[in-house]
Amino acid sequence: MRTVPYGVTYLDVGEEHRTEAALCEPYLRAVFPDGLPSPLAATPAQRRLAAAVARHDPAWERDFRPLAPRDRYLASRGAQAWDGTFSRLRLPNDRSTWRAVASLA
Repeated sequence: MRTVPYGVTYLDVGEEHRTEAALCEPYLRAVFPDGLPSPLAATPAQRRLAAAVARHDPAWERDFRPLAPRDRYLASRGAQAWDGTFSRLRLPNDRSTWRAVASLA
């Protein structure tokens, strides 16, 4: 069995598929090979994926204090995985930038 050398990032793929999730990093790498484009330069596919990332709360949550200890641990690991993904792909880790690219979606 091959292990992934970094945290896994998942994206909620919709209400009807709540239990299914897509591994995001390969898609982010394919859709944004040169980083996140400006809002005017983004293609429709880039806008749609940027909108999905911007809507995905676990990518942006950083205050885990209200959660139970076990949930706090899991949530923080998810946030670290997203930060690692953004860093590896040289993508911004602020929601407002993703929302700006998605605004034309």
